[in-house]
Amino acid sequence: MELPRVFVSRVVDFDMLNQLNGMATVIHSDVDGAMPRAALLEAVRNADALLCVPTERVDADLLAAAPRLRVAANCAVGCHNIDIAACTARSVWATNTPGVLTETTADLAFALMLAAARRLGEARDAALAGEWREFYFRKWLGVDVNGATLCIAGMGRIGAAIARPARAGLACASCITTGSSTRPPRLRRARAGWARTSSFGMRTFSC
Repeated sequence: MELPRVFVSRVVDFDMLNQLNGMATVIHSDVDGAMPRAALLEAVRNADALLCVPTERVDADLLAAAPRLRVAANCAVGCHNIDIAACTARSVWATNTPGVLTETTADLAFALMLAAARRLGEARDAALAGEWREFYFRKWLGVDVNGATLCIAGMGRIGAAIARPARAGLACASCITTGSSTRPPRLRRARAGWARTSSFGMRTFSC
């Protein structure tokens, strides 16, 4: 009996793919980058399932080139690259990975905030240029983040993920600016303060 064929459009190291051993034939793209459209259409010709990323469009043209396709699994939070109507018409399952980047995005937001507060970009450039000779008060000290008040516009999944390490790891007093008329449950779970604002302009509030 022929095993189902799964085509993976990027070079990935997901351990979960090993679980398909003996259940499916897994074929990888040999590059870690966007596939040329013609190469993708050729690669999915005999595929029963496609694991793709947002750079690959799953539309009527791709579905026509892949008559055996039954699943288009998008390795992304969204599905803007997938024509849901076309998949529905062909009875092809379309899936995504909601929430997979919540903590990752929060990590990156923290990295950028710390880099900006401590002027890491400027300090790095100065060090590479040979300008870092001694201690300077007015050069690259930046500002303290510990004990600072962090304002987060919105309290969705990512905002809540930012608020948790802000309080636990950096001892920040987290304040949330939101247009909601009620105190969102995520604020209570994050033990964060709440303030109402009608725009992104700063308003007076307390935590």
